[in-house]
Amino acid sequence: MNGDRAWAPAGRALGGAGLTVVAATLASKLLGFGRDTVLARQFGAAGPTAAYFIASQVPLVLFAAVGVAITTVFIPMFSSLLATEGSAGAELFVARVNGAVTVAAIILILLLEAGAGPAVAVMAHGFRRNGLDHLLTVEMVRIMAPLIIFYAWSGVVGGVLNVRGFFGPNAAMGIPQNLIIIAAIFYGSAHGPDIRWVAWGSLVGTFTTYLVQLPALRRSRFHVRWRFDFWKDPRLAFMGRLVLPAAVTALAQQIGIVVDRTLGSSLGGALLSDLTYAGRLQLLTYSILGMSIATVVYPSLAASAGTGDMAAFRRTFRRGLGLVNFVTLPVSFGMFLLRQPLVRILFQHQHFTAVDTRQTAYALAFLTLGTFGYGWQDYLNRAFFALKDTRSPMLGGFIAVGVNVVLDFLLLHPMKQGGLALGTAAGWTCAAVFLAVRLRRRVGVPGAGRLAFRTLRMAGAAVAGLVPAALLYGPLVAALGGGPWTGYTLGLGLVCAGAAAVYVGACHALRVPELGEAAALLRGLVHRTFAGGSGRSLG
Repeated sequence: MNGDRAWAPAGRALGGAGLTVVAATLASKLLGFGRDTVLARQFGAAGPTAAYFIASQVPLVLFAAVGVAITTVFIPMFSSLLATEGSAGAELFVARVNGAVTVAAIILILLLEAGAGPAVAVMAHGFRRNGLDHLLTVEMVRIMAPLIIFYAWSGVVGGVLNVRGFFGPNAAMGIPQNLIIIAAIFYGSAHGPDIRWVAWGSLVGTFTTYLVQLPALRRSRFHVRWRFDFWKDPRLAFMGRLVLPAAVTALAQQIGIVVDRTLGSSLGGALLSDLTYAGRLQLLTYSILGMSIATVVYPSLAASAGTGDMAAFRRTFRRGLGLVNFVTLPVSFGMFLLRQPLVRILFQHQHFTAVDTRQTAYALAFLTLGTFGYGWQDYLNRAFFALKDTRSPMLGGFIAVGVNVVLDFLLLHPMKQGGLALGTAAGWTCAAVFLAVRLRRRVGVPGAGRLAFRTLRMAGAAVAGLVPAALLYGPLVAALGGGPWTGYTLGLGLVCAGAAAVYVGACHALRVPELGEAAALLRGLVHRTFAGGSGRSLG
């Protein structure tokens, strides 16, 4: 209980920052699913859509090493510099980091423009070389190659804002991006249809993820410039040594994605697109709530580790993980039980058929089994990065990819996209177990047994709410009548609301502490909203 009280100030700050991030992330993710819904409606799941999915993934694979340097190594170093050297020294360091990642991004863009053909051949060997889908994918890769530099600039500014306590812009930057892509989908479907307009929309939309953060950067009174004499700064050399294992971790994760896409392309464009839609839907469970909490907690973990206050580090880690469990468990379980109506409501329109709904729901069933492992792996990686340990996440990444690749090859033919999904889920889970054991051996996590027991109570509460919801959905839809989409949507909304009420009531009856903490977060958000607070600081 003393540890709980010691964590209370951070918890109150999290109420302002965390739920602001949740609200912005929720809006961004809902628009992201609106984007995917419109894409499915206008272009379906056939060859052009699969070509776009592959083309948009290629820049991400190449950017992985640069991106992980920004999000994992840069933030702890920048936080330490602010504390030791003040704004002047930190601004010089950021300017040189910005110059270094800009040069790296330009090199990657040039390599990608020149090697788009071989890159597509590797990631989509199921597309016939020089066939229409292959050529279309190559063209869109070249259109979207500059995404890399926009990701880099956005990542540097986002890292600065997170450390300075401005979390909202980083979480909300997907809103204008998705609006632009949605507009491009409608325009492209009306002209041809030509999915290349969606690639151009993705390029412009990604640039806005950088622009949308600039007003908050001005309010933070911190200047981000470019300096290209980065070789003069020994701290960048140190950062380079730290980032190498982290970059390998990111590349290992991307290798798993490449293997999934490569093997998935052999199943045909439609099944590959169905698998992609399932993956995006599955990540919703963690990215809206769990990742928002992890994003806000990470600078506090880095600050505690930087000052050597390991007691504060352990308290913050344990409480943050409890909140991640509290929001991830019911949503992932509910998505598993209600996957078919969820996919039908979101995607089944015009060119996205009932067959696509079944195939997407089939893949989603296996992916949701790994949501808990995915959330833990992401959160544990951040804890290690805060400790400036990039080797442990690298080893966890190797385990995840190794398990994924082996199961991909074993399960592809008997289970098709379901086998690829199950391999991915198993990889996440194995990596999470490895990282949890390794962190406990390194720093210890007092109260881990109590956290495990509370998590079991959360799981019981989720079962109590969601199993009846899944059983009642069909009869409720039949009773509602009306148009099929009205009945489906209203029925799903009602059973989900009922399940949420039962979950909250069961957590209260079972005395799950995270329920009170979640309520404190909500009160913090309401207080800051009506008091005119910025919701910026973690305290």
